[in-house]
Amino acid sequence: MTFFVWENRYVTRGSRLMVHERKLSKTMMIDGPLTTCLGTVQATLNEIECSIAIQNEGFENLVRGSQVTMEDVLKKAPSNWYLEANEARELGLIESVL
Repeated sequence: MTFFVWENRYVTRGSRLMVHERKLSKTMMIDGPLTTCLGTVQATLNEIECSIAIQNEGFENLVRGSQVTMEDVLKKAPSNWYLEANEARELGLIESVL
């Protein structure tokens, strides 16, 4: 939904939005020459950092022009923030409830 500007965001009556963080589930095996181990760890760190940047870009798109701040989203998203359709409209996150 964050791809669309708020004027093009519509939800149906009775629906709920869930704002959440991206998730990662990964087991990392560190085994071998140290330089190889460093590459494995760095690749995982890059994946996490880039995923956070992509996530936050989406959050910024979501809150642009609304009454919700980026700080609000960063505080609530880790625990799955649910909003009723009308609440999302009142906060300016969507254009209308159909």
